[in-house]
Amino acid sequence: MERQAIKEEEGHEYVYFVSYSHSKGFGNVEVSMTGEIVDVDAVYDMAKEIEENLSLHDVVILNFFPLRLEKR
Repeated sequence: MERQAIKEEEGHEYVYFVSYSHSKGFGNVEVSMTGEIVDVDAVYDMAKEIEENLSLHDVVILNFFPLRLEKR
């Protein structure tokens, strides 16, 4: 069964506040996504993106919540 991890909102980006842990401590960041997070797979993808963009290892998302919806 294929699941949809992100519900698309055409012409908009969802901005989330994300708290996470990583191999050397904890952090917070704003993350922009092209859709709403509606599945755990999107959370895993967000952790991988944080690892890549911030050069971190072993990122685990602790919490996230939507801040705003922006037009692209």
